[in-house]
Amino acid sequence: MIGLDLGNFSPEMAKLVLLRGAGLPGLSWIGEGHRVGRKRLEAAEDRELFGCESLADEKMGAAVRALLYLWLGWPGDCAMFAQVAGDAERAYLTGLCERHARHFDKAKELFKQLGGHHAIYQDLTAYALTASATAADPCVRRLREMLEQDQRWEAFLFCDALAQASAGKIKPAGEAVLRQIQCREFELLLAYCHEKAVGGKQKARLLPDDAERRAAERERQLREIRRRRVEKHKRDKFRAEMNTKDALPPQPTASTGASPSRAAPVKIGVLCPKCGYSHQMNADQRGKLHRCEKCATAFLVPPAGSPGGALAAPAADGVVAVLCPKCSKRLVLPAALRGKLTSCLQCQTTFMVPKPPVAVTAR
Repeated sequence: MIGLDLGNFSPEMAKLVLLRGAGLPGLSWIGEGHRVGRKRLEAAEDRELFGCESLADEKMGAAVRALLYLWLGWPGDCAMFAQVAGDAERAYLTGLCERHARHFDKAKELFKQLGGHHAIYQDLTAYALTASATAADPCVRRLREMLEQDQRWEAFLFCDALAQASAGKIKPAGEAVLRQIQCREFELLLAYCHEKAVGGKQKARLLPDDAERRAAERERQLREIRRRRVEKHKRDKFRAEMNTKDALPPQPTASTGASPSRAAPVKIGVLCPKCGYSHQMNADQRGKLHRCEKCATAFLVPPAGSPGGALAAPAADGVVAVLCPKCSKRLVLPAALRGKLTSCLQCQTTFMVPKPPVAVTAR
């Protein structure tokens, strides 16, 4: 990091920021996805992530999560959470995703919606002038000259400079300056959105002291271990029951003359993907959304012929956390729904679950 004061953040958010290490990030953060960080961010509740009981601005809270997903190398998740943020942050965050994907024309169209103004632009301009003071590369010097002349941030010109660097037309020293400016832009935007989300810098320090926090973390880990053991036991027991039923020969049907339509409905067993609770339901529920009777998690009953048969209990890392684009309801859905339409159980809004991120190898 360049100048971010991690003391203003909760311990959990500081750990997520430090997961990338102390080195300066590259020009494009796509293809560098940190899987452990992503799982940790998905599991973090707002109180743990922000260090306060409630958020002053839920939209800015979504913007902070979007920035952390981008920082960890997951632009698809960043773009999803950006849709819940305010208009300015939505345009800014989506533009950053397009810029890191090297879609510079699309990024410019999104930055254009900001109208050349944002709360961090003044500090970003000052830092860019300082970082490029001794730059010898013509492209970086041109950026500096325009910043000195207009005394405002040049988002379009910075996109052009990054495009030149991505094409290998800027020397390593000039590229390092652009990487520093890009990293500082992230830091300034994260600090700004975080302060708005918690309602001030001081509200981010409301968690217990270190000893209590470590004890709470150990207790959480023990609960997670116990939960996984119970879940594994239920799955093993269910598999054994299903294998026993499959091994039994078919029972002859009594010739009572009853119509086939009056036969008892076929039952299937499905485990909740989050808490492992076993549900018995009719087979005609396959392919439909169901809410867990124990933990209220919404999940998709697997269609016929899906991997895992009637068990259909994906592992904990086989789920994805999404926000409803209308009511901001946080849903935990099976990863198999990525790229498909689903409906929010709270407001009934139909939306597309984001597809898995495509890894792009940096040139």
